[in-house]
Amino acid sequence: MNNSTVGNAPGSHGFQKFIPILTTSLVTAILEVPVGISFAALIFTGVLSPYLSSGIGILLAGAAMLSLVSAIFNSYPGSISLPQDTSAVIIATMAASIAVLISDGPPEILFLTVLAAITCSSVITGLTFVVLGSFRLGRLIRYIPYPVIGGFLAGSGLLLFIGGIGISANLSVNITSISELFQSSRIIFWLPALFFAILLYYGVKHFSSPLALPTMLFVVIILFFSYLLISGTTIEEAMQTGLLLGPFPEGNLWKLPPFEMLLEVDWSAILQQAGQITSLVVISTISLLLNASGVELIVRKDIDLNRELKSAGLANVAAGFVGSIPGYLALTHTAFSIRTGAKSRWAGVMIFLFMLLVLLFGAPLIELFPRFAAGGLVCFLGLTLLMEWVVQTWTRMSHWDYIVVIIIMATMGIFSPLAGVGIGLMLAAILFIIQYSRVNVIRHVLDGKSYFSIIERSPIEKSILRKYSDWIYILELQGFIFFGSTQSMLDFVHKRLHDPAYHPPRYLLLDFRQVTGMDGSAIMSFVKLRTLTLEHPISIIFTNLPPEYQSQLDSELRIYSQDIHWRFFRDLDHAVEWCEDQLLTEVLHTEIDTESITVNLRDGLADFFQTNYGSTDAPNDQTFLIKQLTNYLERREIPANYTIIRQGDPSVGLYIIESGQVAAHLTRRDDSPLRLRVMGPGTVIGELSLYLNIPATASVITTRPTVTHFLSQENMKAMESENPDLANEFHKVILRLVGDRLRTSNNTIQALAG
Repeated sequence: MNNSTVGNAPGSHGFQKFIPILTTSLVTAILEVPVGISFAALIFTGVLSPYLSSGIGILLAGAAMLSLVSAIFNSYPGSISLPQDTSAVIIATMAASIAVLISDGPPEILFLTVLAAITCSSVITGLTFVVLGSFRLGRLIRYIPYPVIGGFLAGSGLLLFIGGIGISANLSVNITSISELFQSSRIIFWLPALFFAILLYYGVKHFSSPLALPTMLFVVIILFFSYLLISGTTIEEAMQTGLLLGPFPEGNLWKLPPFEMLLEVDWSAILQQAGQITSLVVISTISLLLNASGVELIVRKDIDLNRELKSAGLANVAAGFVGSIPGYLALTHTAFSIRTGAKSRWAGVMIFLFMLLVLLFGAPLIELFPRFAAGGLVCFLGLTLLMEWVVQTWTRMSHWDYIVVIIIMATMGIFSPLAGVGIGLMLAAILFIIQYSRVNVIRHVLDGKSYFSIIERSPIEKSILRKYSDWIYILELQGFIFFGSTQSMLDFVHKRLHDPAYHPPRYLLLDFRQVTGMDGSAIMSFVKLRTLTLEHPISIIFTNLPPEYQSQLDSELRIYSQDIHWRFFRDLDHAVEWCEDQLLTEVLHTEIDTESITVNLRDGLADFFQTNYGSTDAPNDQTFLIKQLTNYLERREIPANYTIIRQGDPSVGLYIIESGQVAAHLTRRDDSPLRLRVMGPGTVIGELSLYLNIPATASVITTRPTVTHFLSQENMKAMESENPDLANEFHKVILRLVGDRLRTSNNTIQALAG
């Protein structure tokens, strides 16, 4: 428990610091009493009206228990928990449903069954809170669609508004009884409640003080009794005509029936409310976490949502056993508590004590509470939600989201809260599918010109790869892939295969590194690629595909193994490397336009200078250049797994690879190696360190027996001194090599940016 549990007690810091706690508690209790009365009148209406006094006692006892238990266990001192209007709406719907189911039974059985249903709802809600908090699932609120939340709150506002009208008219309002409201004998009861609700709405909106509502309520009650006095209407007559909530049975308000009376409960009627109870649990969880998030914004610090769940869970279990409806963190009262400086758990304890006094001694006053005031207060709560979620959200939401809100609200008003939430989730899912299917699943489009593998090819090989760059076609996918988004990808591939400006690709690579997930329909969509490739000899390559998806896709593709060729690679680089090898093998061993390419891979030096030396009579100049350069080069035969260059060592020279293969590795902070590039015959290594005079940026290790030609730093200086023309031509070759690498990087960057 936080140290502030007792830190603000009167004896600790003096009575002066206890004044905000006392003020907050008193104001909260003054506000909660009429709200509790109104909630009770909302639930215990119609055939349940004779049990209104017990209902009021139950609601007030629940408020006392919720405030006490949550004050002990909540995560932020000063936060206040009370019964909530959304809970009252659903419980009222349940009570009306139970009343219909057992309409032929004795009234006391109906009351006991409704009371048992309320207890079950609160206990189940509380246990759910505890379980969610124990498994640290407080962030579930992030996954609830915003229109569904708004629609439920708008629907709750509608039900509260209608329920408030019903309280003042002493009528259980539904579709079949709406016409009765417009009878003259009913209008005179609910019309003042409607005016009072509008007065409260604009009054509270204009006066930001938390005392505005109780002040207006007090003034209206005074005016009401002044009217009774002037008109000569006695208290008994006002009660008989339904102007007041009383009369109540004698004694204190909170009276639970004996435990053995549970045997009389119609449990089958309660079981039929399982859907409503589920709806209540879900909505209570959402509302609790939303209110907690609101408190976070007020106090500007994170609140332990999981502890709030467990605290509210314990409080609801305790409140359930006194017959109360579910409750949780009350955002308005908590904000008032924080702003008045009552940051102490004593605030909840004091609210409990005030409510206890009302339960024991307040019945004679509560039965004098005007019925129109109770109804008007509920109408005011409903009107507040309707204005916020129907009127004000018109400019804050997209049209489709707003339509979802209106449909949920209408469904709740016509059918039930559960039906509203159900259809809301369904509509939200449909909208999500439609909107997400419009998101481009293709993040980047690359080809063999804009993306090379990390294999450092010889200049001749690079020339071939550029010439046939459109053979390799890469689609980097993104997001969550499902049937709605794969169709656009299939259309894109189809368009590329039939684009007359390009040769059809031989290799289609689909990279899943940025994909967050897939469903089964997406797997079948990739199988449809078979139909696109029947006209063209194309291989489909899948990269970065999670093992579970790879296994499923492989199984599906094997059904069509005679029509399609596919492969899987763990990453895009290895896939592109394989495609490049296949392309080079095919080009170098066929007659496909190779007459213009002079290929000689037997001499690494010749291969190195073949393309990088750019003279019109390149072969003759190349031979002359090589002959002169060999005077400064040292031929070295190096075994496999030998470190030629070590990361961080000073530069000693550069190497031209004649045969074999080397790999450049970067040693990361955790000492694990990262393969940067693989180089073969005709490539050069170590040139940047030599020319920039910096330590080696990576280690270079032979992967197989390798023959190199080494140009030391001393020999390069000697060449520059003894044969400056040769040195100048060599520097041109290196410059072209570095420029070629830069061009390749720029092509990749432009492709990714475009």
